[in-house]
Amino acid sequence: MNHSSKFLWKFLGLIAANSLIVASFNAWIDPYNVMAKTVSKVNELKPKSGNDARRFKAINVIRIKPKTIFLGNSRADIGLDPEHSALSNNAPAYNLALPSGDIYEAMRYLQHVLANQPNLKQVVIGVDLIAFKAKTNEGELDPEQAARLGTTQYMPHLPSLLFSTDTFTSSLSTLAANLSQEPVKESYLSNGRLIRFNPPSMSMEEVFEYHLKTSYFNDGYQNFQISPRQMDAFRTIVETCNQRGIDLEVFISPAHVTQWEAIQTAGLWSTFENWKRDLVKITPVWDFSGYNSITAEPIAEGMQNYLESSHYVKEIGDLVLNRLLDYQVESVPKDFGALMTADNVEPHLLKVRVGRNKWANQSPDVVQLVRQWSKD
Repeated sequence: MNHSSKFLWKFLGLIAANSLIVASFNAWIDPYNVMAKTVSKVNELKPKSGNDARRFKAINVIRIKPKTIFLGNSRADIGLDPEHSALSNNAPAYNLALPSGDIYEAMRYLQHVLANQPNLKQVVIGVDLIAFKAKTNEGELDPEQAARLGTTQYMPHLPSLLFSTDTFTSSLSTLAANLSQEPVKESYLSNGRLIRFNPPSMSMEEVFEYHLKTSYFNDGYQNFQISPRQMDAFRTIVETCNQRGIDLEVFISPAHVTQWEAIQTAGLWSTFENWKRDLVKITPVWDFSGYNSITAEPIAEGMQNYLESSHYVKEIGDLVLNRLLDYQVESVPKDFGALMTADNVEPHLLKVRVGRNKWANQSPDVVQLVRQWSKD
């Protein structure tokens, strides 16, 4: 063997050794929670997992084969706990909600679960007006995501993750965050639920203002129209569960009253009500929106129920699940959650309107605050 050949083999061996080191390190740190291995002060916090939730959740479904899943957007992603006691008969449960997820995505991920777990027993889906918005390229997934959904093999997905330099960078960041124990913005648990923390440098009022401006007034509520395709996807979810005998619970998320006031301020209240009418034509829906003892929590430091206008905390999610699953209902405030059907939707909507007027009369400063945020 000549000198050039020896050099080439040494070079290739070095590359192979380095690749194995990278893959081993990535498997050990597991920044995206696909290996289900957690070591205290090493990889307990997963600050980079939110960057790739769509991929690692699709992979985890293949491995876990859950009997209960949660669907929805980041509200359900943060608020619904798969470890809730009411789910013990249909365990394991997995939070399959996606950040900024729409209903079409929820439908595709449900189909992915069924390809891997035909014995799925229960689906809980949080629906929100914003998830039904008509938008450019709706109903389209990127090629990699589309290829991943529906697959039933776990192992083929791992090499692309373990040998990835992007994963290696995320692993380094994950290890650094755990060693330093400094506060992180967010981190996923192995059951799919997202833990999120508010920036400590911002007051609660500033957090509310920032979120409503950036996510809704300057984006989500602009040029808003209900998408027929999203509504068709919702109908498919309901029909699929009915045909397979899967227990389906649908609920409208309990966002803060400022979120509903933002809908009012954006001129979308009629759209909001018509959306509810359309939903109950398809299936009964538990409505946790509106004005009640939970959603009307005053904006203040140390709030108990909310991270900001949109996202409720796990403890409120527990109350939602208690109501949906008829579990320890005595712990749920009587005004929190109403079953909305095609037969009672009109009196229900009237009750919400009355509640809004009463709240607005009692909280004119908050009404004015939301209006000001919409203009800035």
